[in-house]
Amino acid sequence: MSLNIGRSGTLRPSLATQDVQRPQWKDVSVVDQLNPEGSTPESYRNGVYNCAGAVAATVARSLGTKQGQTDADLINDLSRDRTTSKGTSTKGMVSMLQEVGAKVDGKVITGRYSDNRLDSLLAKGDKVVAQVGVKNESTGRYDPHYVIVDGKDKKGNYVIKDPMKGTYSMSGDALRKAVNHMPGAGGVLIPIKPAEPRAVAPQEAASPGGLGTAKVSGPTVDTIKTDDSKVQGKDTTFKPYLTDSYQDHQPKQPVTLNPQETQELFKPVVPTVAEAPQVVAPDMGADQYANHVLDLLHQNGEDTSVKEQGQQLLDQLETSANPVDQKAYEKVMNNFADQSAIGQRVKVRSYEE
Repeated sequence: MSLNIGRSGTLRPSLATQDVQRPQWKDVSVVDQLNPEGSTPESYRNGVYNCAGAVAATVARSLGTKQGQTDADLINDLSRDRTTSKGTSTKGMVSMLQEVGAKVDGKVITGRYSDNRLDSLLAKGDKVVAQVGVKNESTGRYDPHYVIVDGKDKKGNYVIKDPMKGTYSMSGDALRKAVNHMPGAGGVLIPIKPAEPRAVAPQEAASPGGLGTAKVSGPTVDTIKTDDSKVQGKDTTFKPYLTDSYQDHQPKQPVTLNPQETQELFKPVVPTVAEAPQVVAPDMGADQYANHVLDLLHQNGEDTSVKEQGQQLLDQLETSANPVDQKAYEKVMNNFADQSAIGQRVKVRSYEE
């Protein structure tokens, strides 16, 4: 899953994340979702589905939480009751992040976004968990996946921490393209910060890359792609997660999000204008128009022009003060909250998409 590297614009040195002191985050290696530390065939299952658990485990290692467990045990605990054969929903990902001591900084970013918005989050020390679309060369389709946007390198590219591929960089355009290729209505960006910064061990030394920093080298390609060689010989059939009989610890009850918390994270921005022209077509109600927008956003081919059209309509709904438009926008947001990402789907016997 190497990515295209290109300049997305010049960033002032004061905004570059490598120049920002972030003592809350420790420098750790990316947790591998396929072969995490402590994994055995008997104790670790569903590696190809565990991108969310591996991302949350990487965040835990960076915050110094959930110590005393192997990476494999931690992923198992986080994934239990949250990850299925359909992957992990955005709500499940947020729940995992909360359990390991991270907090969503503001609201989840949905739809189109600007580099400036992402840069402002990184510049103040946030990490951003992103849903992206990964092209499966064997099927030609884009599969859903979670990665961490960890900061920016000296060339102004975004540093990506990927539980399938490790560390690499990509341009702003390439990152937006990857987010746009997320199956469904496009990906979301989850900005996070330490829930209790004072309780986190200080970082020994500041580094440009943050989580699991590594020098980026070698050629990159235009889109994220799967590497089926990493899963050859592995059983990719989804199995229920193991009991705790083989572990020395008793996992705590997973953190769950109540409907009010979910609604708040995906709540549309309340407009200040009392009245506004209606974007929803007169012959369509809010629900029908929302479904129309979602149909456009669900286009997952190489040509993203149809999905771009859907994102433009979504932008119009978001900025409208009309109550019918706001109802349609809220329905689209609820769809974003239920999107799943699994890391990589592998077409094998006994597993059908």
